[in-house]
Amino acid sequence: SGDNPSNFGSSATLNPNILNVDRLSSGEPFAPVIPRTIRTSYNYILANVRQAKAAERTLPCANPLNCTLGGSAATRNLPAGVYVVNGSLNLTLSNPNNVFTQGNYVILVRDDVVINSEIHLDSDSGLVISAGRDITVASNVGTNTYNSTTPNLEGIYSAGRNFVVAGNNNCSLGSDRKLNVLGNIIANAALNGGQVVLQRTLCSSECAAFYVQPNLNLLLRIPGVIKVPSYIWKEVAP
Repeated sequence: SGDNPSNFGSSATLNPNILNVDRLSSGEPFAPVIPRTIRTSYNYILANVRQAKAAERTLPCANPLNCTLGGSAATRNLPAGVYVVNGSLNLTLSNPNNVFTQGNYVILVRDDVVINSEIHLDSDSGLVISAGRDITVASNVGTNTYNSTTPNLEGIYSAGRNFVVAGNNNCSLGSDRKLNVLGNIIANAALNGGQVVLQRTLCSSECAAFYVQPNLNLLLRIPGVIKVPSYIWKEVAP
């Protein structure tokens, strides 16, 4: 099997135990999905991107630790694709509605992500942000209208360790903002420990400080680099 020669046996009968397994077009040996792997994890997606030899783009900000998008023409309506950050990312959208408008986006961040603003998607776009370590949503992201479910963040957010909803979590300092997410939240994607960490309280309000509702449109737009690869098994004549 794999890259070994095909063997049909000494007669015309096929040998069912020796199969040549191949992808649809790449001509590579079969490589099964690694057990106990979360397919939104940074390492899994990056490996798939590089195996597929997909283009790796760079976000149009000079310093990923102070990355503001949506202001200048160069940072609006980003081309769809895979963006890779070899470090941490501190992200602010000066206009949350005019950045992710052109299709499917995957942002792979080796270390930590801090989100300082709302993030919205065009109706025909999808977004996956996958961090090798933590994703933190800053305390200013959210709403003071506690019965609202209008999303402040849209997309799929996958943290290798913790997904942190930052806030004061102290009623003597006043209520925190409510964070509404339309999409999916994944913590501990690296399977080395991690969780959703809620550091907010709405004090006297009965509403939840953190509200997530699924977006089925995002599931339909899952990028190919996250999906389990498809293979064709066939006998190949020697």
